[in-house]
Amino acid sequence: MNSRNRRLLAFICSLALPASAMADDAALDLPPPAASTTASTSVASKSAADEPQAEGDVDAAQPAGPEEQAVAQDNAMDSAKPDGEVATTTDTAAQEATTEAAEQAAPAVAGDPLFAPPAKQTIAASSPELPSVDKAGQGVVAEAGVDAASAVSQPSPQGGEDLAFAERLRLGYADAQHVMGRRHELGEGMPVDLTAALDFYFKSASQGYAEAQSDLGRFYAEGIGIRADISLAFDWFLQAAEQGLAEAQFNTALILQKGLLGEAKPAAAADWYWKAASQGHDGAIVNLSNMYLNGDGIDQNVDYAYELLRDAAEQGNAAGQLNLARLLIYNGYEAPRDHDVDALLTGAMDAYPAEAGLLLGIARQSGVGVTQDLAAAAQAYGVAAEAGDPEAAYELGEMLLRGEGVEQDVPASVPMFEQAAAGDIPEANFRLGALYASGKGIERDLKAAREAYTAAAEAGLVPAQYNLGLMLTRMRKPDAEAESVRWFKQAAQAEHVNSMYQLGLAYQMGAGIERDTDQAAYWYDRAADAGHVSALYNMALLFLGGEVADAGAAQAVSLLKQAQAQDHVGATLVLAGLYAEGEGVAQDLGQARALYKLVAEQGHSDAQFRLAQLLDEPEDGQADPGQAVKLYSAAAEQGHMPAQVYLALLLEDGREGVAANAPAALSWLQLAAEKNYAAAQYHLGRFYEQGIGAEKNMELAQTWYSRAAKAGDDQAAHAMERLALADR
Repeated sequence: MNSRNRRLLAFICSLALPASAMADDAALDLPPPAASTTASTSVASKSAADEPQAEGDVDAAQPAGPEEQAVAQDNAMDSAKPDGEVATTTDTAAQEATTEAAEQAAPAVAGDPLFAPPAKQTIAASSPELPSVDKAGQGVVAEAGVDAASAVSQPSPQGGEDLAFAERLRLGYADAQHVMGRRHELGEGMPVDLTAALDFYFKSASQGYAEAQSDLGRFYAEGIGIRADISLAFDWFLQAAEQGLAEAQFNTALILQKGLLGEAKPAAAADWYWKAASQGHDGAIVNLSNMYLNGDGIDQNVDYAYELLRDAAEQGNAAGQLNLARLLIYNGYEAPRDHDVDALLTGAMDAYPAEAGLLLGIARQSGVGVTQDLAAAAQAYGVAAEAGDPEAAYELGEMLLRGEGVEQDVPASVPMFEQAAAGDIPEANFRLGALYASGKGIERDLKAAREAYTAAAEAGLVPAQYNLGLMLTRMRKPDAEAESVRWFKQAAQAEHVNSMYQLGLAYQMGAGIERDTDQAAYWYDRAADAGHVSALYNMALLFLGGEVADAGAAQAVSLLKQAQAQDHVGATLVLAGLYAEGEGVAQDLGQARALYKLVAEQGHSDAQFRLAQLLDEPEDGQADPGQAVKLYSAAAEQGHMPAQVYLALLLEDGREGVAANAPAALSWLQLAAEKNYAAAQYHLGRFYEQGIGAEKNMELAQTWYSRAAKAGDDQAAHAMERLALADR
């Protein structure tokens, strides 16, 4: 289970309201794939990425989709005449008011616990049936004010439908007028003509036809072909609602709940929601249960919310199934009876593939409310991702990346992360940045990695800010280093420990910012307080160098001891050196040897070399030439050039317990000299001059003396002068 789902599981167990979470800290290097998570529509306010999100809202653009075409217009526009005064020019203010009011009218998803997907219909066009005629083929005239809905039945059989319909339309039947309004609005068999549609809706609505009243309300609410007027919209919705039309009851409730006509009236809204819910209206079931769950203007009653959702679910209502599953999983509600959450969500998949698929994937992956099944979780995520849910795409990408529940397929994870990134999920960009930077599963592209990291960083994902800063630092270009400091600062202000350390390093090195050792010490200190051991070490080096006021060797020793206690190799070596030299602490060669030994036993060549020095004629007389030669040899074999020189000198003369071996000594000097190590070059020249380990060769002696002298070796320079005088 990735980090986001671990947080969701913790949330479920604690029964807390959902909240955005931070993403996981990254390593000092560009991180390997790890969960990270922050923002998209999900079950109950998504988290971001311990490596980790907030919820999205509903789309109100499609005429028959979830929560689409919600009641709009917070501010009433100029009203039009009932016979349809069509707006001929674009009214920007009206459109802005429409957009703003639509946002207010649509039920909030992210802020409300358990708010489910929007209703299948809000202010949606009704779908009337064609009316029939009597056996003689003659229609019955519907007088104004007569309940025209009672005249609607099935179309006449045997091809008489068109003639019957034309006749009913000519005679002014309300149901036929409504059908013509729909045809003009949708362009069914004729060009779209909103003016004509409005005219037919008004004629039908004026006769009391509920579906036409609802559609006319929709036109006024959304300003379709006419100036928006929420007051007139409400009047028409109310008339249709009083006749029992579910979608009109829902929209009447929505206007009252949101206070689009002034003061919100949640109690009245709840009453209308109940009437629509009793007819199985998805949105009404959801909104009413949500009002009871949250005590939104009415007395909170979670049990009643449960009953609403249970009854709807048992009748096969998809919204009821989905939201009952949400209630059971996310609120930890102890239902009075057992429910098969997996079956509930599976049942809701056809109507709500994105929402149900995502929740089912999370439940199956975490094993909360259902049996844990990673393969089935990936399948559910796939359904939701195909339906366009970016969070599901992200989760599926993570499973593909890690091989969790599916065969690991890094290349296949990339399009999933791309879909999620297009859905504004910062963690997806973070993951793409890591993949582009590493070239794993996708062609390595540092430019693309930088762009992806930047998108995540700008969205506030702290690990992305850190990784972007690290990438820019490694470019070793002034502009990039300056930008890296900016990102490190942002992440450091969010208490990101590694960023504090990197910011301290930037100030110490003057990389991308003016060098300031006091600021370096400040950020090192903050990082050290948060447990960053390298910050302790670097701050100690600043103190040892006398680069921070009122701090010196004694304070450095204290910091080094803290770092050494955490097995920091550099701190152990420096502290051992201070004990050996007696700087900032009383000289103690035994303590120095003990510290060097800790690191030497780990195969560290410099520690092996330093310990060998303290065993090769030390000041306290605690010599061990045999052990010294073993340590010199171990370090020399790892390419440690000073160890190669010291080993050669030890083998040149021999010591107690160490036999002299001039040819071996010459070989070690040769290795270091060829790597341009000046001390080795000088001694190699001396060996050839004196014939140690090989025959005398003055030409080679002069060659090596010359190379060492050019490298700044004073002994080699004196040897060159001596040989020059001898030749005169």
